[in-house]
Amino acid sequence: MLNFEEELNKFKPSTDIDEAEEAIYNREVADVTDFVKEMLDEIQKDSRRMNQQSKGRNGNEML
Repeated sequence: MLNFEEELNKFKPSTDIDEAEEAIYNREVADVTDFVKEMLDEIQKDSRRMNQQSKGRNGNEML
């Protein structure tokens, strides 16, 4: 029969798991929301630029 107390005393955590956990949690990785925000920023910039260009073509450009 197993003696659980004895087995628990023999237990030593794996250092590989600790190292892998550190590497995962300490790494800053862009997620989907970061990419979506970046795309929205680019779309807004393009939209503003296009609006300014169309105002210039229509003679509505502000001096």
